[in-house]
Amino acid sequence: PDTIYYASQASMDREAPIVRSFVKSYEGLFGNAPQTGYAALGFDSIMLLAAAGEKDSTAAGIRNGLARITNFEGVCGKISFHGNGAEKPIYIIQMESGQKSLATMLE
Repeated sequence: PDTIYYASQASMDREAPIVRSFVKSYEGLFGNAPQTGYAALGFDSIMLLAAAGEKDSTAAGIRNGLARITNFEGVCGKISFHGNGAEKPIYIIQMESGQKSLATMLE
């Protein structure tokens, strides 16, 4: 097929400053841009743990801190915790003739 769509954890094509900074740092470290959103998701996960543990770095403190996070600005977009789960956007990527682009973002 000429056009393929797939879901991704992040879009490395977004113009958000945090995305541009992440891609630039990733390229500097690894020599190329991230190929999927999983690198961004891993980065955001570590940053969320750090933010949650700022006031109390015990396991219980981090767990309780995560539950209070809302609208955390990550490479993957705004992340919030509700109950036992996280809410974040998902990105639909279009691959057409070997070129990737963001088709849409679902919040």
